Amino acid sequence: MTKSVKKILQLAICINACILLIFGMKFFSRNPGLSIEVGIFKISYLGVVGALASLSAFICYLMVFVDCNIGAIIGFSIILLETLFNIISIKKSHSLNSLPGLISCAASIMTLLIIARFYRRTYRASFTDSLTGLKNRRNFIYTLQDKFKQEKPFTLAYIEIMNFKSINNTLGIQVGDDILKKAASFLTAQISKNDLLFRMTGVTFMIIFDEKSDVETTLKKIISLEDKPVNISYSNTLNKSLTEEQTVRYKFAIGVSKYPDNSKDFDSIIRHADLALTYAQKQPDMKICVYNDELENEEQNLKDAEILINESLENDWFYLMYQPQFTLGEKKLRGFETLIRCKKPDGSIVSPGIFIPAAEKSNLILKIDDYVLKRAIQESKALLADSKEKCTISINVSAKNISSQGFAEKVIKMIEEADFPPECLEIEITEYSFVESLKVTTRNITKLREFGVQIALDDFGTGCTSIAQVMNLPVNLLKIDKSLIDEIESSQKKRNLVNTIINMGHIMNCEVISEGVESEQQLDILRKYKCDFIQGYVWSKPIEYNAALDMCTPRN
Repeated sequence: MTKSVKKILQLAICINACILLIFGMKFFSRNPGLSIEVGIFKISYLGVVGALASLSAFICYLMVFVDCNIGAIIGFSIILLETLFNIISIKKSHSLNSLPGLISCAASIMTLLIIARFYRRTYRASFTDSLTGLKNRRNFIYTLQDKFKQEKPFTLAYIEIMNFKSINNTLGIQVGDDILKKAASFLTAQISKNDLLFRMTGVTFMIIFDEKSDVETTLKKIISLEDKPVNISYSNTLNKSLTEEQTVRYKFAIGVSKYPDNSKDFDSIIRHADLALTYAQKQPDMKICVYNDELENEEQNLKDAEILINESLENDWFYLMYQPQFTLGEKKLRGFETLIRCKKPDGSIVSPGIFIPAAEKSNLILKIDDYVLKRAIQESKALLADSKEKCTISINVSAKNISSQGFAEKVIKMIEEADFPPECLEIEITEYSFVESLKVTTRNITKLREFGVQIALDDFGTGCTSIAQVMNLPVNLLKIDKSLIDEIESSQKKRNLVNTIINMGHIMNCEVISEGVESEQQLDILRKYKCDFIQGYVWSKPIEYNAALDMCTPRN
């Protein structure tokens, strides 16, 4: 629509200029006093020229609003032509009859200058981010559209500052703005003159790399900023005259999409870059993710799994299986590890390997944890009532949950509401829980231990927790991962490692359980190393609730 209006205005100006020129030429060839008769009215040539000049000025003003560059050029040309006519008229007629027209032209030129300057400033502002001075989202859209018209290869990088929210909340908006400015300056310094940098939203940036740019090297330089502390100065909130300094570190996630390698049009390249960015955000080990078709499939699988999880929670398709745990010496029942399962209305069983990874990549894992905790506590009361021995109910909790504020209080509330004996509940956590937040995780498990809940460190020997950290953790049970038990019969290295873990657990005053035990030979080796408990198919597969209840019922 804008292009149509522009063409109409250009045509109107051209026609107006031609008419003005014709009347001007006639005017110069005649006596200025002559006039045109229209019925009983007489219109002087000067009047007609003046009316056309006013109309031209008006159309020129409109043209500037439609296109400030072309409109201004055409407008100045027309008005200068009118000015020339007036000057020649004054000189030829030795009369000041055209002086009002000359003054009108001068006013029109000044008006046109003011409008064009204001409109150019407004136009630039609409394409520029006011905080960082970078090109903005609107500019990005137009630039990307032009890139596709050129049909030349390029790379799109979508960058997000991951930890900006916590910095902004801690240090304030002004400091946050300063951090964004510094980030913009740093990003600008890394790209070449042919690359284009845009600020999309508060914490996200886009870079359009030229086909000749070294994209990989540039992105690695951007990620390297994470290792460089940035000093920020800001005013004291209580005393504005005082300046304080704070050292912060950026954390970036970058999604990359390429044209025409994996993206063919405007919408797909943005969507693919966003998908790659989302994947980079969810993977702690991955800072830069380049889009490929597998990401698309994985994203769809994740969406399907999330739909399944929500439907299962809503329709009660989830249920618990119970994996018995036994003392290694006398094969006495120690308790059960609860395992979540999903059964759809058609009777098909959905493997946890399908929905648990999807849940862990979103906050749905928190809902699953809460479901298992509530259901296990409620169901296990009957198990405890029928058991002649003390029975432990072990529940797996995700790293995201145990490292969240208020987790311990939530569990304690569940225990109190169900009137469940806290000493019979065991929370299983992994070493990755301490990677999420060592301080919060330690506080939560300490509070649970003080309340009487047992804490087991699951998958021990496969994580990244240092021995010094483990020695100081308030846990009472170490679980040896199945991957270490596999091939223990044939691998001396694995036997030595398992023996070391068992000894370490006993030094820490912890009991040790081996999971995934499947053969009598493995049992013999674990007995030799004085492991306390085992669980695995050698003595029992996971069983349903009724079978677990029957196992706890005393025999006469």
